[in-house]
Amino acid sequence: MFSQYLLFTFSALPYLVTGASNCKCGPTDPCWPSLREWSSLNKTTAGKLIQNVQPAAPCYPGPYQDEAVCEYVDSQWTNQDFQTSTPIGLSYPTESCPVVNITAGQQPTQSCTLGDQPVYTVNATDASDVAHGIRFARRNNLRLVIRDTGHDLLRRSTGYGSLQIWIKYIQKGILFQQTFTPSNRCSKSKWKGSAFKIGGGYVWSDVLQEAASRDVIVVGGGTPSVGCLGGWMQGGGHGPAVHDLGLGADQVLEAQVVLSDGRIVTASPCQNHELFFAIRGGGGGTYGVVISTTVKAHPTTTIAAQQLSFAPLNSSYMPEFMKAVEVIHNAYPDLSDQGFSGYGSWGLMSPTPLVYNYNYTLGEEIQANFTTGFTHTIAVFGKTSPEAEAIFAPVATNLAPFSSKSLFINTTYTSFPTYAAYYSALSGIQPPVGSSAALGSRLLDRKALTSPQLGETLNQVVGSPEQFTSVNIVFVGGGQVARDGADEFSGVNPAWRTAYVHNIVARGWAPGSDEATRNAVYSDITNVKTQALKELAPDTGSYMNEADRFDPEYLQDFYGEHAARLTDIKRKGTSTAIMRLDQLPTEIIILICEKMSESDIPNLRLASRFLSSVATPFLLDEIHLVFKPESFHQLLEISRHPVISGAITSLLYEIDCLEKFVSRNRWEQDVIEPSYLNLLEKLPARGAGEEEKCEALQRETERLKDRRPKRAKGQYPEDTLAKGWNSYLAFYAEQELLRGSGYGSETIHSAMCRLPNLRTIIMSQGCAIVTRTKHLDKTFSASLQRLGSEDSGIGQARSLLVAVARAGLSLESVQIGSVHWKFVQADDGDFFKMKDALQSVRTLEFQISTGYDYDDVEEIGVEIPQCSEYLKKSRKLFHLIKDTSLLEDLTIAFDWDEHDWNEPICPCELDWIVGSTKWNFLTAISFTCIDTDEHSWVSFFRRHEGTLREVHLKTIRLVTGEWAAVLEEMHDALNLQSARVAGFFLGEIPSQSWYLDPVYPASYDDYTCQNNRTRKAIEDYLIGWGDCPLLDEEEHPQDQ
Repeated sequence: MFSQYLLFTFSALPYLVTGASNCKCGPTDPCWPSLREWSSLNKTTAGKLIQNVQPAAPCYPGPYQDEAVCEYVDSQWTNQDFQTSTPIGLSYPTESCPVVNITAGQQPTQSCTLGDQPVYTVNATDASDVAHGIRFARRNNLRLVIRDTGHDLLRRSTGYGSLQIWIKYIQKGILFQQTFTPSNRCSKSKWKGSAFKIGGGYVWSDVLQEAASRDVIVVGGGTPSVGCLGGWMQGGGHGPAVHDLGLGADQVLEAQVVLSDGRIVTASPCQNHELFFAIRGGGGGTYGVVISTTVKAHPTTTIAAQQLSFAPLNSSYMPEFMKAVEVIHNAYPDLSDQGFSGYGSWGLMSPTPLVYNYNYTLGEEIQANFTTGFTHTIAVFGKTSPEAEAIFAPVATNLAPFSSKSLFINTTYTSFPTYAAYYSALSGIQPPVGSSAALGSRLLDRKALTSPQLGETLNQVVGSPEQFTSVNIVFVGGGQVARDGADEFSGVNPAWRTAYVHNIVARGWAPGSDEATRNAVYSDITNVKTQALKELAPDTGSYMNEADRFDPEYLQDFYGEHAARLTDIKRKGTSTAIMRLDQLPTEIIILICEKMSESDIPNLRLASRFLSSVATPFLLDEIHLVFKPESFHQLLEISRHPVISGAITSLLYEIDCLEKFVSRNRWEQDVIEPSYLNLLEKLPARGAGEEEKCEALQRETERLKDRRPKRAKGQYPEDTLAKGWNSYLAFYAEQELLRGSGYGSETIHSAMCRLPNLRTIIMSQGCAIVTRTKHLDKTFSASLQRLGSEDSGIGQARSLLVAVARAGLSLESVQIGSVHWKFVQADDGDFFKMKDALQSVRTLEFQISTGYDYDDVEEIGVEIPQCSEYLKKSRKLFHLIKDTSLLEDLTIAFDWDEHDWNEPICPCELDWIVGSTKWNFLTAISFTCIDTDEHSWVSFFRRHEGTLREVHLKTIRLVTGEWAAVLEEMHDALNLQSARVAGFFLGEIPSQSWYLDPVYPASYDDYTCQNNRTRKAIEDYLIGWGDCPLLDEEEHPQDQ
């Protein structure tokens, strides 16, 4: 019975569990659905599948080109209704296919592609269409995008190679309930008022019209074309009524949601309450597809509104203008507590007028409009205009000194009988769309708005006039927003509960601007303006729907203390139900693993997390990758296995490359008679000059003798040489294919995406290829490129680290050996991805080569200065590693010839590597062949005196200062447990130098050489034993 049960379980698993791949299938992947499969989806959804085409495609050469259509698209490009009426039209388009103004003679300056837009769209009209689309995406491992109206600022309505589900045309009606009745008789719902059930992809103008006809208020967006069900509501949702009635998310009483498995469920306080919590503020399109909601409806009320605007009379009054802006911000918390809320904007040199110098009495313009200025429209519910004016009077008094003298100031008050009248007159504006911008934001609490630093921050945020920065004020916090913090089912960022103002800062760029220009704007928004707001309000967060899409702390800023709970809900909601075998005793599971074949163990691990933990020790945990196509294919196959891929924790990548030989004769000369055969003859001439050689040199001589080939040229049979040459040609051709494909970058990326637990990467040159040929095994290694030569490791290191970053892996250990220094000369895109790949590492090792031949003096004279000049000017190595905040073990080694007793030339200074960085967890360092000055060296160790426990140093040149002082500083500052020294320790003058063994010895059993005894004395002194060797000239003479 037991065996039958197991047989059923294992045979059923492939049907019960889907592969847990982190990377989705793309249009160029073999897994991409065939046309027949797409046609099947189209039939399943009754012909509602759309193959997407960019709205501006008629402006570009190709099958869609049409000048008349292009002219129409250009005329409608800034029209919100036009953008939302097309499957992939966006309010804030990407740069993959911009519109072209052919009427003005403009011509396309780029190609038109989908870019990161979805490939297909399901134009859903009911819940079943949504379910079919989700199941298709899940079955084919496709990226899924949920779209309502496409207002999204964070590009969540895009996704490369994705299938999009468009819910705009699911419209089952807007139903009014005079008294809300829960669909499932939920007793936990506390709302006793009216409600609207919004049955699909309606926009707020649709619902507000229904609300106005019934004299009730529904909390909707300030822009009437925003969708009711999507990101606006699920991300929080602000609008003109929020201060008095609560955020949009907090209005939801219940919802219908399509889950990731295609099921349609109700989310409410009584059913699926965790899902209910998540969709009420936890982010759109994340936990399921919301296809209907029931929201609160509130009685309407009278409203008194104020419109205030001011501007400097000329540029000399900019300080007064900025002070007036500060006065208004200081006043917002108190104004909010007395009932005011609303929206405003301000800026310097806006492309469009901000303030109109208008004579309201005569109804005519009397002066040019102001492009530098401030304006807001704020209102009080249930008050009259005189009451509103009285509330604002203290602020008006504070602004009075600026009036007429330095600023143009205009204030008006208007009363409205209903919310609908107010919304129609002073809100509900349809802003132009169709342009891109960089945007950041921060929620500002009372502490921030009344801070002495506010004025300085406002200046940082608005920047210089030529930046054309736009600052928007969403003054809707406090009031009911704060009180709703007690709602246990609200997933809204808790920062909203203390905020009064949601402050938005944005900058754009001219159409056609290059990537560098756009990136500079993005950087300014993230690193200067938004950062200034963060420093002003460090304890709040951001409104996720209008925030910096490059925010490095987005989890905390967007979700606050709800991040962990929402992550858990997301994980539970997207997992597939599987059969559990946890009831089996651990001993039985282990017994099963021992008896099963390796191919069956993965099936066992599929059963449950418990069984996975039991079976893990029986699985492979390291991948050995060789620079051959066959090895890359094996890597991909392993990564695609739904279970073995999860067991992989480390990757060993041997990056051996073959040199190119133009002829077999040249190959035989270099391979059969490698240059190291002459090395023994050169050794005596390259010594330090003394007659008696240190035993270390004698041991090295014996080791080199063993490297001599056992056969000389001519002693190999002709057929063996021929096979060796053919093997070389085959290997070289395969490697050329890999080089031509970007060193297999896409294959590596695809594999990395499927190795979620990969934590260690080791790159080395270990003659792995040599061990895989039967011909000339002893000499084939001479075909390899010289270790660290200019081509060696550059492409492999870049492609691997970029793939890690693209896959979002969190590595703990990265060790890269014999890579040429030019690997850091990557373009900015690749360089920043390489940097991202190292962010989480605890162990980091770079063995860096300058690629020169120590026998070639001319090569040394060119290569070393190039390396030094680049590393000094660019500080690329420093920037690559400086943000590894968790770093514990750092090794930086530049190559030098350990067999050469002449002084080495060090290509890099310590300061170019570490700068002034302090790694809080650094416990071990190893430096090889590095220049430094006394100040930089001592400062580095002083910064890490509390954590550093292990120091390995080999060949260090002290260009200024004295070694005696340096060693004493290290001795006094550090509490080391281990110290190793080797090679040259060069001082500012020869008499301050040591010449030690070039390698770390295995033990200290034999110290026949003076420099070995000195070495041990230095190491003992650094760990706290004995005296400084430099202070005992007789026992430890320098210049040894």
